[in-house]
Amino acid sequence: MLLFCDTAALARCARANPADDELITAIRTRMPSDWRRYAIVAVTPSLVELAAARNLQAATTNKISAACLLGLAQV
Repeated sequence: MLLFCDTAALARCARANPADDELITAIRTRMPSDWRRYAIVAVTPSLVELAAARNLQAATTNKISAACLLGLAQV
């Protein structure tokens, strides 16, 4: 099983609530041992983009192209 963790959100919480920083750090540190039966996947912008591209791909049989800053990428 996979456990998705929004590490960026945890980091934002720690910055927004300095008093909770120690607790949030402890949670992040203990996560691998507390959830050892799961594969922990950090939610990153790249992962979200990949998931969105896969959903688009699954929704159509047409070729999907996406414009990006680096040029035209085929999904």
